[in-house]
Amino acid sequence: MITAFISSAIPLGVPLLFGSTGEIITEKSGHLNLGIPGIMYAGGIGGVIGAFLYESACGNVIENMNPFWAIFIPLICSIACSVLMGLIYSFMTVTLRANQNVTGLAITTLGIGRARIKQQGKNRFAAVSGGFVTIAQGEVKLIAITFEFAENIDLERAKRARDNANSILSSTKDKKAIELAKIKLQRALSRIRVAELK
Repeated sequence: MITAFISSAIPLGVPLLFGSTGEIITEKSGHLNLGIPGIMYAGGIGGVIGAFLYESACGNVIENMNPFWAIFIPLICSIACSVLMGLIYSFMTVTLRANQNVTGLAITTLGIGRARIKQQGKNRFAAVSGGFVTIAQGEVKLIAITFEFAENIDLERAKRARDNANSILSSTKDKKAIELAKIKLQRALSRIRVAELK
């Protein structure tokens, strides 16, 4: 059991290590980039999109796929999406001198997004934050910290949570309270966007 835990923790922890290292370097320059998770999410989504487009171009036939391009194209797409998100953050905070905290949270919220599930020919949307996706043997498994279908989201409650989080961020200097408020704000904004789709 311990061996299985360690073997799972190492590959899942490596992306967090990359993000943490990037944030350390960013803070050395005097910036607090709270959008690191969003940049990583966007990079992951870019890689999935690149792989999907390449598979579609090959007709979803393994024999038509080149192993090099099957890895290279998703990698380039992932890097391109991450660089784009980083450029957005840099432009907002350096050129336009926007608030670093607000800009970082906006990028993170943008990276969280929504999930679309097709059931019996109909699309259902859900608010998702955190977790990861595994694809194996034709099955897609989504393990998320929060997962709510649009029809189950109380829009008014989500708006109250958003307003409450913004109020805390603008009125307190307690670090723990700020971090908790940031998490609540991200989830509230994600839930609001998805709830408006129902």
